[in-house]
Amino acid sequence: MKIAIVHDWLVSLGGAEEVILALHKIFPDAPIFTSLLSKECRSYLPDASIQTSFLNKLPMAKKKREWLLPFLPLAFESFNFKGFDVVISSSAIAAKSIITQPEQLHICYCHTPTRFLWMPAIDRRMPKNFFAMALATYLRVWDVFAAKRPDFFIANSLNTQANIWKYYRRKSEVVYPPIDFELYKKVPLSKIGNYYLTISRLVWQKRIDIIIRAFIKNGLPLKIVGTGREEKKLKALAKGYKNIEFLGFVDNDTKKELLSHCKAFVFMSFEDFGIAPVEALAAGRPVIAYGQGGALEYVLPHKTGLLVEAQNEEALNNAIHQFEHLNFDPEVCRRQAKKFDFPIFQKRIKEIVEREITIKRKSLLTS
Repeated sequence: MKIAIVHDWLVSLGGAEEVILALHKIFPDAPIFTSLLSKECRSYLPDASIQTSFLNKLPMAKKKREWLLPFLPLAFESFNFKGFDVVISSSAIAAKSIITQPEQLHICYCHTPTRFLWMPAIDRRMPKNFFAMALATYLRVWDVFAAKRPDFFIANSLNTQANIWKYYRRKSEVVYPPIDFELYKKVPLSKIGNYYLTISRLVWQKRIDIIIRAFIKNGLPLKIVGTGREEKKLKALAKGYKNIEFLGFVDNDTKKELLSHCKAFVFMSFEDFGIAPVEALAAGRPVIAYGQGGALEYVLPHKTGLLVEAQNEEALNNAIHQFEHLNFDPEVCRRQAKKFDFPIFQKRIKEIVEREITIKRKSLLTS
């Protein structure tokens, strides 16, 4: 059975890209098709066959991805999947729009319906002007049409499953993104530091600004891991406050150490899932998260962390104040994280591929 993998773009390593790494681990011979590829992401997939679209040749394409949104449909529709039995698209924007043949099985692993089109309050990448509004109207029509192309949808969470039905009227099956639980299995649980931690791309929708404002007010130690286009703004916001430390990019060993020794992991974005908080749980540390989206599926209040009632610094500080007077069992956190281990993801993906290709072949025989 010949399989291909498709992803929106491989520019920086985030939760969706971690899923691509996992899919490559399951199907190492499957080539990967994507619109854009950075040197950073190439280094994470050294042995993978990767084919990029014509957009990858454009200057500044990786830094100004918003400019490419009108051209993404053409980029993905131009890929040729002749000779493949199964194509798995990993999509939060346009990868689901690929064109396959009737005899081919197209499974879409959906991280979210296209956020900047359907949930602009969460994702502000689309400018607010007449041209952009007209373009968004066109892209919404195209997005619904493109969502009819996959034979089968996999959702990365119950939250995404509900949104796939809400915006696309497509049924889906939930398979949570994986973590490498074994990586944290031998981490000691006794050496807890005095700092709070967040790990994220530094972009607006991650709401690191809310976390910084909360820690400016409470004065507690905060470590921020990650880079991104909002980095200068966020550093300017935190300037002069010695309790807030920016660590930039860190390797996996350093990340593991930071997670295992933090008081708690802080997560204030509205995410459909969120890999980093689950990794914190795997390290035995509780999570303080905004109480919407995917966080509801792994943060058990007073057991594996606390849910913040509103997406602002006052609500976050209320939760932190409450957290300071509570105790959490690291083993309970780890048991919750174990549900998202890679072998579970691998088993579910293989089961779905085998089941759906059997259904596809039977339907072709009877048609």
